[in-house]
Order: sequence, then C-alpha cells, then structure tokens
Amino acid sequence: MKKRMRARNQHLKRLLSLLLTVVMVLAMIPAAFAADTASGFVIGPYLLAPKTTSMVAVWETSGSEPTTIRFGTDANALGDAVTVERDPEAPAYGGVQTNIYRYKFSELTPGTRYYYEVALANGETSRGTFRTLEENPTEIRYISITDTHKFDTKATFDAAVADYDPAFIIHGGDMVEGTGTQKEQYAFWFNSGEFIHNYPVVYACGNHDFSDYFDMYVIDTQTEEYGSAVAGNISFDYGNVHFDLMDSNPWALFQMNAETSGGKMDAATADKIEKSVQWLKDDLSKNQDKAFRILVMHHPISDPYTKMHIASVAEAGHVDMMLAGHTHSYARAVSDQPTVGAGTIYLTHQDSRAVSAKGSYMTHTIKDGVLTTQNMANGGVVGTTVTAVDKQQLAYSNISIQSGPVPCNSEIEISATITNTGKGMAAAVIPVDDNGTIKYIYGDLESDSGLSTSGEPVRVSSNGVKTLEPGESIELSGTVTLTEIGKHTVKVADVSKDIEVQFRPATFSYTNVRTKLGGGEVSDIGSDILNIKADITNIGNEDGTATATLYVGDEATLSKQYTLKAGEVKTCEFTYQFEQAGEFSVRIGDSAPETVYIEGSIQGMPMVVDQSGKGNNGYLHGAPTIGTDDKGNGTIILDGDKDYVEIPDNQNFTIDNGITGMVWAKLPVSEGTGINTLTPNGRDHNPLMTKGVSIGWGTNYLYRMAVRATGKVTVGIGFNNDNGEFFWNDDDADPNAGIKKGEWVQYVGGFDRTTGGDSYQNKYNSGHIDAPAFDSEIKNWPGASTYIGFSYTGALLTNRGRGVDRTMLAGEVSQARMYQSKLTEAEVAAVADAPSAAGPKSDDLVLWLNFDPKNIVQTGTHTTEWAEISGAPASLAYKAEIPGKSAIQATVEFSKDGKTVSGSKAFNLKTGENTIDLTGAGEGKYVRIVTKFTSNLGTEQTDIPVLYTYTLKAGESTAAWNTYADWAKGTFADGAGHQSSDAYRALSEDFDDYAGEVDEGKPVEQTAASSETTQTSSAATAETTTETKPEQPKEAGWDVDDSHWAAETIRAMMAEGVLEGDADGRIRPDDKITREEMIWVMNTMLGIKPKADTKLDAADRSSEWAYGALAAAKDAGILQGDEFGYLCGSDYATRAEIITMIARACKVSSDDHSILDGFTDAADIPDWAVSALAGMAAQGSLSGYTDDTLQPNDQITRAEAFSLLYEAITVEAPAQAA
Repeated sequence: MKKRMRARNQHLKRLLSLLLTVVMVLAMIPAAFAADTASGFVIGPYLLAPKTTSMVAVWETSGSEPTTIRFGTDANALGDAVTVERDPEAPAYGGVQTNIYRYKFSELTPGTRYYYEVALANGETSRGTFRTLEENPTEIRYISITDTHKFDTKATFDAAVADYDPAFIIHGGDMVEGTGTQKEQYAFWFNSGEFIHNYPVVYACGNHDFSDYFDMYVIDTQTEEYGSAVAGNISFDYGNVHFDLMDSNPWALFQMNAETSGGKMDAATADKIEKSVQWLKDDLSKNQDKAFRILVMHHPISDPYTKMHIASVAEAGHVDMMLAGHTHSYARAVSDQPTVGAGTIYLTHQDSRAVSAKGSYMTHTIKDGVLTTQNMANGGVVGTTVTAVDKQQLAYSNISIQSGPVPCNSEIEISATITNTGKGMAAAVIPVDDNGTIKYIYGDLESDSGLSTSGEPVRVSSNGVKTLEPGESIELSGTVTLTEIGKHTVKVADVSKDIEVQFRPATFSYTNVRTKLGGGEVSDIGSDILNIKADITNIGNEDGTATATLYVGDEATLSKQYTLKAGEVKTCEFTYQFEQAGEFSVRIGDSAPETVYIEGSIQGMPMVVDQSGKGNNGYLHGAPTIGTDDKGNGTIILDGDKDYVEIPDNQNFTIDNGITGMVWAKLPVSEGTGINTLTPNGRDHNPLMTKGVSIGWGTNYLYRMAVRATGKVTVGIGFNNDNGEFFWNDDDADPNAGIKKGEWVQYVGGFDRTTGGDSYQNKYNSGHIDAPAFDSEIKNWPGASTYIGFSYTGALLTNRGRGVDRTMLAGEVSQARMYQSKLTEAEVAAVADAPSAAGPKSDDLVLWLNFDPKNIVQTGTHTTEWAEISGAPASLAYKAEIPGKSAIQATVEFSKDGKTVSGSKAFNLKTGENTIDLTGAGEGKYVRIVTKFTSNLGTEQTDIPVLYTYTLKAGESTAAWNTYADWAKGTFADGAGHQSSDAYRALSEDFDDYAGEVDEGKPVEQTAASSETTQTSSAATAETTTETKPEQPKEAGWDVDDSHWAAETIRAMMAEGVLEGDADGRIRPDDKITREEMIWVMNTMLGIKPKADTKLDAADRSSEWAYGALAAAKDAGILQGDEFGYLCGSDYATRAEIITMIARACKVSSDDHSILDGFTDAADIPDWAVSALAGMAAQGSLSGYTDDTLQPNDQITRAEAFSLLYEAITVEAPAQAA
C-alpha cells in the first residue's frame, strides 16, 4: 500500500482531547454500553463497499486487543462471534500505531437485511444493520453529499437518511475541516450519527482528505473490493447504472498548485493524470450499455483543470450526471457543446458543513428510465433536476428566419419557440441547416469554447445556455453567419427559407483586442504607456485597405492603414501614452471596448518602525484609527474594507526549517461566529498575517494565519511541491479553540519540519499537526510583501502576481511579530507574558511591529527628479485633497547643475485645484519639488493627505507629474507612498497574452474627418468599410422596394436623417426591431441626445452602444423597463411596447378605454398599455389590422414601428406636445 503522508508526533493535549472526544462519541451511541476500562470505540463501526453478496465493516478502537463480530438476518439471533484482529500495517498517529479493524461479510443474499454487532475485549458493543444491493432493482435510491467538514448539519442528515432509506450514500470528498493528516477530524463524519452504522458509503477523495489515514479508513478497502487500476479511482454497477468515483486531486490540486504558483507539475503527477483520464475513457467505453453513467469527483466542472481534463471525456463517454463539491456553492450546468446539451448534467453540491438555504445534500431516485435528483435543505426540497435515458427531446414552432438578400459574411437572425417533449431536462438549442452544414444557436460560451461543433461562432441573445424542464417552452434567438456568395437554403426543423448572399465590398471587423501596460513582457500596472493589439479581418469579397483607429473614450487618437485580401486577417498595434491617471475605455475600430486603469496619486502613508532591527518597516494603508488595548498600549483599528498594514519584502531573511507568526488582536463583538461579522462583505480566510501573493487556491504564500468562517484559525506553510500547501486548523472539537471576540488575544502559528505545526491563543495550544512526510523546499516568495489584515485571495493571476480578489480583517491590532524559527510552547508563553520585551529567540526575530503611536512615523516626503526648465519659474498648479488636521507642504528647489540645490521656497497646499505663483521663487536651470506629507492618526478619524497632480511652468517649458509613472521617477522617504487602486479591485482574469507578431501598418495623420464616428439604429452591427474600386456602396434603403406598403414613410424618415440604414444600406423593413433600436430612432426624431457615461446592469440585456440612448429615454419618461426596472434593450419589441413608448413621447393617454372595444383582442392588451393604446386610437394613430385585431403582444416589424412613430409624431397637436 502506497503511503502518502506519515504522521510522526502528537502532543499530550491532543491525546487528552481525543480521549474526551471518544467518551462523547460513546455517549451518543445507543447500542453501546459503558465499560470500566479505557479501551473503547474511536470511530465506527461504519460500512463500505456495498455489493449484492458482500459488505465491509470498519472500526477503530483506542485499545489494540482483538475484537469480535456477530451478524445474521435476525436481530435477536445473531450468529457465532468471529474474532477480528487489528490491521498490522495501519499507520501510526502520535507515535502509536492506529487500531483499525475490518471485516468482510461475504456470501450474503442479494437485497437482504442483515444485523451485526461488534464487541470489544472489555465488553463494550456497537450494533448496526444493512441491506445488500439487489440484483435487478426496479428502483434505485442513493444520497450524495460533499464537504461535510465539521458537519453541523449531521442531525438533519441522520434523520433524512433513515427517512429516505437509500441503497448507499456517496461522499464526494472533504470530510475533515483541516487536513487529512489531522486524524482526529475524521470523527466529524464517522461519528456523526446512526446512519454511519446502517448505510454503506462510497467515497471520492477531497483536497482536505488525502493522507495515510484516508487510505486506512476508505481507500484500502475500496481498492480491495472494487479494484483500482489507478489509485483512488473505482467503479461499480448497481442494476443497470454504472458509477465512477475519481480522485481529482492530481489535476485540481497538485497540477493547480504547481502551475498557479509559477512552476510545473512533476512527472509523477503528470503520469497520474494521464492514467486517470485514460482509465475513465476505458471504463466508460465498456459501460455504454448501461441506462445511466454517474461520475463523481470532488472538484467540479467549474474548476478549470477539471474542465481541461474531464469534460470532453465525460461527454464523449455519455456520462449522464457528474456530481462534485469543493466550491461550497450549489451550481447546475450542462455541456458547452450544443450537440451534447443536457446529455451531460453537472451538479455541484452546496457544502453540508453548515445550514444553507441552497441545500446540503441530494437524493437520487432512478425508476422507469428517469433519474430524479432533489437538492435538499433542512429536510425540504429546494431544487429538482430530472434526466432521462432519452436526451434532448425538443420540438420547434414559431420559427423565424431573417429574409435576404444579405451581403456575404452577414449574420442572419433566427428564432424559434423550443419545447422540451422529453421526460428529462433539456438544453435549448436550435440546429440550423445552412446548405447542408449544421450550425447551432445555443449559448453565450465565449469564455469557454465559443464555437459550435461546426466551428462557427456561437452568438445568442441570451446569456448562457437556457435549460428547459419537461414540457417547458421558451423562445431562443441568435444568429448564424452566411459565408459564401449565392443562394443559401436555411432550414430549421420543417421551416426553410432561401436567402440570396450577395457580393460584399471590402469590409473590416476588429476583434481579439489585447492590451499591455509598459514595455516589459507582461503588463506593469504602474506604467502609463498602453500597448494595444487587435486582429483586423476583411470579411468582404474583394481586397481593400482598412484604416484602423485607436479610440480612447470616444476620441480617435492614432490611425494606421492595412491592406488585406478578401478573408485575410492581420494584427495591428498601437502605443499610446496617457497624460492623466484614471479609468479609460479603449478600442480599435468597432471592437469591443477594453478598460485600462492608469495609476496616479501619492499620499501620506504612516510608517511603523520595525523593532527587530531588520528594517522591515510597515506602512498603513487606508485610514486606520488608533486606540489602546487592555494594558494601555497603543493600537491601530482596521475597518475590514480598506485598512491594512503592508511590510515590503527587503529580502533580508529566508525561511528554511521553521517559522512563527504572532498577532495581538481584538476582533469585533457581535452575535454568532460567522465571518461576515469580521468584514463588511463576508469574505472568508480573514488574514491576521500573510506573506505571499494569495491565500486562496494553490500554494501562493509562504505563510498564512487567518480566521475561517467557522471562527477557527487556520495556519499554513507553502512548499515548493505538488502537495504544496501544508496547513492545519484549530481543533473544531475543542470549544476553547478559536477566536475570542471582544477580547485581546495573542494569536500564534508556528511550524518546523521536526515537530510539525502548532497554534496558540493566549498560550492555549488550540491546534496541532504532525510534521509532513515530505522534505521539500519552503517557498519563500521573494519580493512578495507581508501583510497584517490583508491578502489577495482566489486563483492566482500569474502575470499580475496576485489573486483575483482580496480578503480583509476588521479589528484592533497592537503588535505583530515573525520569527524565522518555531517557538516552543514555553517560548510563546514567555513572549505573551512580556510582550514589550524582545523575549526568547530574539535573534530569529525578523519582524516586530508595535503599533503604539510612538513607533509610527506620520510624516514622509516625495522628491521628484530634477526637471530642466527653459526660463524663470512662473507657476505651480496642483490638485490635492487635504482632510482635517493633515497637511501637504511643497518645497520647490532650484539647481544650476541638476545635482546641488542652489535655492528653494516652501508653500503650504490647500484642498482642491489651485495654482501657486512662482515669480521670484528662485533661479536655476533645473527644478524639483520636495513634497512633505503630514498624516494625522486619530481615535475618531484619521486624516490622510493625497496629492494628485503637479504642473510646473517655467518660460516655454512645462513639467508635469500626473501619473504614478511620473511620480515613480522620484523617491519616497518615511511616511509617504502610493496607494494602488489595483489592491482594492476584484479581477476576473489575468493580463492579456500579448505574445505574437504584428503586421506593419502605414501611419495616418489624425484629422477631424478621420476621427468622426456615426451611430445609427443599427449601431450594434456597424462595420468599417474602405473602398478600393470606384464602385460605390449601394444607396441607403436599397432593400425597400417602392411597392412596399411603408416605402413612403421610410423614405420620408430617411430624408429627415432619422433613418440611415446599416453599413450595407439596408433598412430591413420586415425584420423585427429591438427595443433599443426603436429608442435610438425615436430619440433621433425627437432630438433627445444619448446620456453620457452611462453604464447599465447586465440584467438590462442591452448593447453597449445603446446605453446612453436607453438612459436618456428613461429620463424622458418614454421607457420604464420591466417589472424589475430592467430596460431589456436587446429584446424584440411587441406592438404594445412600441405604441406605449410613442404615446409617452407624445404625452398621449386616455382614461376612456371604450374606444378599444372595437378590437376583437382588446382583452389581450397588458394593463400597463391600455391607456396609451386608447389615447393613440382616439387621435387616429392606431387603426389595427383588417381582421379588427391589434395583436398587442406580437413582435412588431421595423416598418410597422417606423410608421406608427412617424404618423404619431407628425400629427400637429402631439408634435407640439412632444
């Protein structure tokens, strides 16, 4: 048996705590009776490896004596006792071999109830019962659960198991709270209730579980009973259902640990992953005859490594359902591939550590070809997922295919009502037959595959994949691209349309925008130089020349020309230097905009002097206030949102064998132990002390000491191996361990390679872990800061050198220390008793911050570089924010040689934008500015002065300091610095991959004409066209035939400049119109300008080009949104919606609704539209159809909308009102 972790030592307190736990557990077991000796059950008995003719029972005792077991089908007449010896190969814990016992019940009868009793040498007994699996079950019932950890929901679960009576339970991993080497924590699960004695459980290994002890408790037996070609992976059948359980740690933990911390996984891990994936392929291929295939692993499909290695294999192998956990957040997903849809369903469990309305376990029932899964919370159903043997049973109606003709490479709109006619859940997809090539309208999967199986881009109007329950119908719409000239027969179900695809002049689209700040290989967030690339594609049918333009905001800044053949792709690039700090939207041509942040200001930043003598001073970020502790010592008070302490890495110490971190803190008082009481926004892993780039996924830190959501403290060390993170938590079974709110506590976490890890709280040993079996290098993360009250968290953004988000700590802190060795329990106590003294092992003290105000320097300076000037200094303009008692003083220094100061003059700055007259201030060829910042730390309010800009004018020269790149040319001293806005920003992705060649373009001089942009009602599909032939594009409105019923109105609106057509001159009169397109036309006709700098919520479902128009229409009272206030701009408009918009614009309404009685479908008019439609009918602007209907809820065509608008607006009275 391969051993993955070896335990070595155990503290006496841990043994005592363990014995107390055993006594408590025995008191909870009804079938057991107390004995006089110390020997007793530690864990179990519990059941493993269910089969039709066998079952395995496992138990652990505190004594090593032989035990006996009896069993039979009659609870009152059990068979003879069989002696069971302990496993001689069981691993040791605390230097003592574990007493683990296993017994296999064999030659049993399928589907039969059995009873058993385990007896210890001292006479103590424990009883249980089980039922063997049936050979041909007509109904299969099982329960799945993950992330039980300290398992606060165990009582509810215990009752639910008895009530549901499953054949077995699946545990998807993470049954311990800390690590698998904290052996005592397995009792959280194995001693959690009566179900553990009576129902067998099959297990997948979680990232918290893996260890020798998990092997001992679970894996050894599962391997022996089911076989395992790859360690940790098993499969078994129950009836006509096949189950695969996998260890996902090789990719989702070990590979992730290595790669997200900048390394590479080792050969053994790569080999394990390869073999695991191949095992799954082979196993699934052999079980295609089963009705269902269920896959279980700890890490879900949302994990990028699981998605990388497992998704394609699972879907190709027709896995019906994959069950996982890990994220502690319920989720349901279907395949990214439209050809699979809900053929594979991915369910992620909510954790069962604590009660949650989102669920804590799932029940699964298979009967008559249908698998029904219910997500359960507090014994009630909070969600149901149904899958059937027959997948994706869809029917299509109300099919709409956009008419032609269209230019080549155009996207045509297609919509349909999709009905799920099957017995199980389905994913909404529209297969589109384009001249025999199947394309799909499915989901917005740009972040995943972004392509259909045919290779065509997938674009839909919805956000993500829509799923349908059995019998449910929805409308789905999207586009497919027609890429060849000629007739296209486009078919959906039994509806087809012939579309003529015409020649397209050279037309250019801009995609795949990548940005980089600075001149390095990866972005430098402190730079003010933007490098930006985009791919230019000629989607026309002829060669042409594109003028690519860089826009910053709406301003065209730089342009280049590129000649491209039809269908050719080239990459353009621009370099642009920002003159101001801030947030900027940048794009090239019609590309999607990217946001760029340019860092700016400098400020006072109080400095805490390091008492260790190492010079590792700390800097106060945010604006922490000050206070005193219970002994009168000075403290800082962190708000849990912006306040923290940063200790830059001077690289003057290395951790090799041991480390100890200490923080004296008082955490906030409030009810409960939830972490939301420690920070305003509920972040977990709230950091007392960290060193590294992130304490989330992977081993991206040297050291962490943080508070968990449980109220317990976790301590971790980062190793440079695939195991990576070696951590331990406070003992969850110990009520004395964990944070003490409202009390001053010395929190300590220490580690070395010999004795392992120990945690202390006011000298109390609150947690312990034995030393790791491996002897890898500790990863020091040189260059990464140490923090108090702050850390990045989540997946590491490798190039950015930080996690995706931050986690903070609220509370008071009086002192923080770090040692480059582990302090003993006595040494920790000595420091606690004399906190003002250096104490023992002071030579190993590498950081000692005492937050008494006497140790905090509240003044600091910034000195600019020398700037050469061409004449006498005239003025210094500045922008500053100087609150309360803080201050900024600017001293302008002069020099003849740029080295020696020849004169100077000081000025006190004021809040706001101001200008100082420098006439007569001094003379010299060079000038620089020394800025003194004075911060004011207070008990009620802390004042931090901030300087944004300087602009110095002298003669014909101007020197400016506006961006952090400008300020960084100078130097900081003492309590001054730069607060990066990036530290507070949550990010979804790393810097762009900027690698790759670019094509050379011809620079174009920027003029007003070349920078002019035009938005029309078709702005969402606008394209840039450059002609190389004398032939001109078709005239706008070419697709509106003179015989069209609305031709006269459309021509009139075009003449008035209200309609301009799209890039190809099309009006598309018979196509449907979106709400945002109508608003654009209406605003144009009424002279309503778009509202500048508008941002809408994603739930508004609107195109970015329409944001300003929609907001302006809402302000004008024309648009109100749906019942939730969302504007739904990209939704197709109904007649009732359009008529109501027009009525509001014209201020037309009528309380006399009787005029609508003449329409046969007046009852179908929505309540919110009745008065508007009555008013429009009363003034003669609404006449309905020839069959006396209004059809208010039908989608309206563009021609109908334009005609209604034009007629209403041009009626004299309404026009005056408008």
